[in-house]
Amino acid sequence: MSNSKPKYKLTYFDGRGLAEPIRLIFAHAGVEYEDIRIPFSKLTDERRDELRLQYGTLPLLEIDGEVYSQAFPIMSYLAKKFDLTSTEEFENIRIEECIDQLRDYFNKWMPMFYESTPLEVKEKLRERITAVDTPVVMAKFNDILVKNNESGSPWFIGERMTWLDICIAHYTINFETSIYKEDLIKDFPAIKTLRQLVFDQPRIKEWIAKRPDTPF
Repeated sequence: MSNSKPKYKLTYFDGRGLAEPIRLIFAHAGVEYEDIRIPFSKLTDERRDELRLQYGTLPLLEIDGEVYSQAFPIMSYLAKKFDLTSTEEFENIRIEECIDQLRDYFNKWMPMFYESTPLEVKEKLRERITAVDTPVVMAKFNDILVKNNESGSPWFIGERMTWLDICIAHYTINFETSIYKEDLIKDFPAIKTLRQLVFDQPRIKEWIAKRPDTPF
């Protein structure tokens, strides 16, 4: 059996989006990988066939030649491999609960990223999510975080940073800078503090300082 390190190749669009938590996990773990970035205009049918897009979507993670797709299963796998899960079995259920809630919230925003969505529809969607969905979702997350903070931990769940912390940090800032255009968590200082703590992790901070500057 080979003891060589796995070779990782991540393929995504030229942006942060769904793939950035994967990059942040690699950064925090100090693991090298090939970061393939494809401009939207270059994802032709021929290129899709070359990439072996099983479900027609990016990102893809290739591990020693075997291709895996769907962002969150990839994150979950890497989190387990690089000790970004909880050491407690039932805390990992809570982490997955929050991840699914975050995915539901993220999916509400998705039409905002499509060029085919009319501008008036985007504006109405933005107003609704801002007024209704965001306060509810962020309040729930804030309550979970504050409760864990009261136990002496700075993280969302458990005693160490997990992939949930990374995902919350990334998606809140990415929504703000790409489509929200204002402080998403201004009323939730615990989340704001947590986000900065994640981004201040040495290897993550180093990656953020040198990563390509993209609009999303």
